[in-house]
Amino acid sequence: QYSLDDLKQQTALLPKKERQKEVVRILREFSNTKQHNVRNYLESAQRQNLVSKIDILWAANTIVFSAVPEVIYYLAENYEEISEIRYSPEIDENLLKDPIENVQTFYPPQPNDNPPLPQIGLTLINAPAVWAAGDSGQGVLVGNLDDGCDWDHPDLINNIWHNLGEDADNDGHTLEWNGSSWVFDPGDVNGIDNDTNGYIDDFIGWDFWNGDNNVYYSSSSHGTSTSGIVCGDGTNGTQTGVAPRAKILPLRPNGESQYWLAQQYAVAMGVDIITSSLSYKWYFSPQPNYPMFRQLNDFELAAGVVHTNSTSNDGNSTGIPFNISAPGNTPTSWIHPDQTLVGGLSSVIGDGNVLASTDVIVSS
Repeated sequence: QYSLDDLKQQTALLPKKERQKEVVRILREFSNTKQHNVRNYLESAQRQNLVSKIDILWAANTIVFSAVPEVIYYLAENYEEISEIRYSPEIDENLLKDPIENVQTFYPPQPNDNPPLPQIGLTLINAPAVWAAGDSGQGVLVGNLDDGCDWDHPDLINNIWHNLGEDADNDGHTLEWNGSSWVFDPGDVNGIDNDTNGYIDDFIGWDFWNGDNNVYYSSSSHGTSTSGIVCGDGTNGTQTGVAPRAKILPLRPNGESQYWLAQQYAVAMGVDIITSSLSYKWYFSPQPNYPMFRQLNDFELAAGVVHTNSTSNDGNSTGIPFNISAPGNTPTSWIHPDQTLVGGLSSVIGDGNVLASTDVIVSS
């Protein structure tokens, strides 16, 4: 795999957005070279219906695919360049999701309530003061890795990212109001990967679990809530978003490899921040692949992307340090001035859950 030190040295003097693009370019090129023979074999096996769903995780020089056992054994026995083959199972979605506080998400509008009344958590962290100083998230793109998102929710629709690379009719948007509901722009729906990023008609994001552009399911209340915490704009009567003028890119992963592919997608599409309240616990079977989470977090760090991630709500039930789940257990991107023991840095800031009404850490 490409070393973090080499990436940093090659891109250190570039402005942030240029550095992000250059990191993507370098790693794509590296994987194209290193994976050439294996990809050829897999593509040949795919034509024989022995392999399906090939995804290139170029950010970590890895290939994600589904195959019959014979293909796995053949790869293990005949390709010395392969250092490791691991199984990436589907995971119970409810185990992945770290619960967030159940707070009232709608207050009836008050007379002359402009802007809408903020939730108490926003007041506790002084968000309104930051908005008053002129920063409410404008110009910032946030990738949210969760269980999907009700993207046409009134509080979110104005802040959903539009992938203009898929804007086939060049009208400046990929979502349209058809008179009764918000829909994907019919002029853009063509079954073509217009921006050649490997994902067809990814107008606002991608569902890596099912391999399509539908990022909203009936089970997506968790991701809708976390998206609202990021950038809900208060249209429904309550200000929920810390950054009510930021844009959100919703992504829906399940297993580890899907999570890594979602991280890669977000960085390649130009996000400034990644956030997620999904985490991979030590008691999963198989256990989380900590080195690969670290590799992907190093990739984000090199690209200048900050990643905030829940660390599970397990308390101390699994013992230290296994109660802090991946990827939030990768060493933080911030060092306390009094910190002496440093295990390296990555993109991730691990976060816990506080009760907004008291500002006290939740007990479980």
